[in-house]
Amino acid sequence: MNAAHLDVIPLQQKNRGYDTGFIVTNPNCSTAGLVLVLKPLADAFGLEKIFVVTLQAISGAAIPESPRWISRQRRSFH
Repeated sequence: MNAAHLDVIPLQQKNRGYDTGFIVTNPNCSTAGLVLVLKPLADAFGLEKIFVVTLQAISGAAIPESPRWISRQRRSFH
């Protein structure tokens, strides 16, 4: 986030009535899809709290050590 824009956050929280929480400035693909489901659920039933965990896969793309890491992980499960 651009440091010059930090002053906008309290203004947006006030304008939107957010007393607590924070603004996610860089949603990932999981967050973007999740809010599509959460909004209607929040409207229908309300939401107090959600917990989300996302895990990135190790594909080997641009990671020279990934074949060695994958090999070690496979051995540890046998």
